[in-house]
Amino acid sequence: MFPFPLRAVLIASLGLSLFSPCNAEEKKRDDLQVFASVVLTESLLEITQDYERDTHQKVRLNFTSSSMAAQQVELGVPVDLVFISDPMTERLKNHKFVRNESTRVIVSSSLVLIVNKESPLSIKKPEDLLSPKVGRIAIADPDAVPSGIHTRLFLEKKNLWKSLLPRIYTTANARVTLAAIEMDLAGVGVVYKADALISRKVRIAYEFNSNDVRQISFQASAINRSQRTAAAESFTSYLMSPTAQAIFKRYGFILPGN
Repeated sequence: MFPFPLRAVLIASLGLSLFSPCNAEEKKRDDLQVFASVVLTESLLEITQDYERDTHQKVRLNFTSSSMAAQQVELGVPVDLVFISDPMTERLKNHKFVRNESTRVIVSSSLVLIVNKESPLSIKKPEDLLSPKVGRIAIADPDAVPSGIHTRLFLEKKNLWKSLLPRIYTTANARVTLAAIEMDLAGVGVVYKADALISRKVRIAYEFNSNDVRQISFQASAINRSQRTAAAESFTSYLMSPTAQAIFKRYGFILPGN
């Protein structure tokens, strides 16, 4: 697993406070705890900053892959709201971990093939991946992470998976795939389009047709065992507001109905 770029290091330190341990613990109990897919990092940080300013409600964001977020919920890690991809939301719904009536589709994103900005590779069609010049193909875990699962299903549909399998380079999530391509550790990678658009070190070489690889939606859901249902619903409503939706759009996400 490769280290995240510096921006993620800064994200990891978000929310550290300078008050005494006692006061810090007391304030933390009032914070809204959110698990969110890592692809939402930059947009959600900006939106949350506005939300906290407007409402004075502290929100603690924890970014990881959607599958890891779902696993943490299943293990009983304290959290009030999840904002993750639809397959993982459905998994939590099926096991009664989230309030079904609270679930809202906030945004979606398509999948794209990316290469390092300095790479001469040209990908005109999926079959071009068979070329030895492509080298390793970085994707998120094809058995657990939604972006990786959809990539594998697409390549299987095109009868390419078995041929490409020896060159598949598995990462923890799409953001780690992005880092691998930024560092030129693989020839191509599959990430969310929203991931690709935040980096100046990669370029989109190919965008998957929505008929072949459906857009992946990201849904917000309140956790059943949470005692902060009202705060979770308030934050979800804000995520659907015109102000928040405009920020998501600026970061390359697809808004509901588009």
